[in-house]
Amino acid sequence: MNAIVRRLLTAASLVGLIAPATVFATNGMYLIGFGAKSRAMGGAAIAMAEDSMIAAVNPAGVLYTGMRADVGAMLFIPRRRAACCLAPNGEVSGANLFLIPNMGMGMKFNRKMSMGFAFVGAGGGSTRYSSNLFDPVDDGSLGVNLMQGIMSPSVAYRITKNQSVGASLLIGIQTFRAYGLGPFKRFSAYPDKVTNNGNDWSYGAGVRFGWQGHFFRDRINVGAVYSSQIYMTKFDKYKGLFANEGEFNAPENWGIGLALKPTDKLTFAVDVTQTFYSDLKAVGNRALPISVALNSPANMGRSSGPGFGWKDQTVYKFGIQYEWNPKWTLRAGFNYGRSPIRDGNGAAELEFNLLATATTEKHYTAGVTYTLNRQMELSFAGMFAPKNTQSGYIPSGTGLPFEDQSVTIGMKQTAFEVSFAYNFM
Repeated sequence: MNAIVRRLLTAASLVGLIAPATVFATNGMYLIGFGAKSRAMGGAAIAMAEDSMIAAVNPAGVLYTGMRADVGAMLFIPRRRAACCLAPNGEVSGANLFLIPNMGMGMKFNRKMSMGFAFVGAGGGSTRYSSNLFDPVDDGSLGVNLMQGIMSPSVAYRITKNQSVGASLLIGIQTFRAYGLGPFKRFSAYPDKVTNNGNDWSYGAGVRFGWQGHFFRDRINVGAVYSSQIYMTKFDKYKGLFANEGEFNAPENWGIGLALKPTDKLTFAVDVTQTFYSDLKAVGNRALPISVALNSPANMGRSSGPGFGWKDQTVYKFGIQYEWNPKWTLRAGFNYGRSPIRDGNGAAELEFNLLATATTEKHYTAGVTYTLNRQMELSFAGMFAPKNTQSGYIPSGTGLPFEDQSVTIGMKQTAFEVSFAYNFM
């Protein structure tokens, strides 16, 4: 490996260690895919193994990537707007430009076994309003910042001539900060652990298992994957905000994928995934009317306390890849997942989700790969998610702040990504 590649890998590793990739909602709280090739195809990758980033999706695919390393970064541009409370005409979030790194590596151990590694910005969210929508006294800003990164050392094993299984250890790291939430202190079991406590860190682990089958001379590829929850240590500084005293695990999920290759140059891919947000107390607990939560076992921070009220989410990912010539490969895709945020319950969920506006549902993607030589390639991807809004109304008698008001939240997104790959063999 030449000196340039060594420097690139070293720089990417340092970025990954010191900046665990601030990422923001696309499919719920997670990105639609990992790496430029996957994201250019709407995130479809479970049955494909186009690069070493497959270790972040389906560890069984590590067997087919060969000896290679991938490093990349995405410029992510979300635009969020909320209308409610002290800003009935709308307030736009000021946090709108983010750089998200990722990296992966695949290594062939022997004919039957390969090992891989990926580091990705997996999920999170950030919102910053220049004025406090909840507090008429506080003239400061309002917002939250959640960053989640996942490292996934993986191993894949060939069980038959055309099938492989794989496993990953999921090592999670996340940090959270909230500010401007003073009005919610009186609803919490731990009022001094709700807001303005600086950054808090959390660590944890989980597992992922995968399978890939390649049939009819690779004309039909099938994949399946299951990921457990990543069980994280609690955010002690914010145990009065999140249900179950600061618990914020990464959700359990599963997925299936199919890739069809009718010709040597053309591939169609589709994935279906399911993420179980409702099993996480901080995310899935219903945002009960505060009049019920106050002075009851449902106080904020308690196990049964109010959360963001997210539903489980099913996501559909479609991609097409065409190898135009030995130098250029073209890709396009579409990704759809209905917003996990509920509209009902007296707009309680919408009011809570002013700080987590994960409303985007449709994502259009495209990208290319340019092969420089037998060892190096560059890949590019772009994504556009049109604006999607959700609205509700807070009736009288709920006990919520700002009764008799409507609530509207919305988001649109644009993203651009570039990645570099080096093939060792």
